[in-house]
Amino acid sequence: MSTIHPGFFEETQDLAESYFNNRLRFFKLQTAGKSSRVATLFFTAIITGFLSFFVLLFLSIMATYYFSEKLHSPF
Repeated sequence: MSTIHPGFFEETQDLAESYFNNRLRFFKLQTAGKSSRVATLFFTAIITGFLSFFVLLFLSIMATYYFSEKLHSPF
């Protein structure tokens, strides 16, 4: 009557555990990939911000010297 062989439930349990472990590993890999992408963007933004700050700082110092020379006033 029944076509289920004796090891059917053990085999099904092993397959379910294997599937769950594989899905968990896949989720961890996806999380690692997304977090590394976010970290890269964060550090790139910080470095770009620092470089922009120093460029503006030195340009403003240069403009100060230029205008003080043109106006013949050191203040």
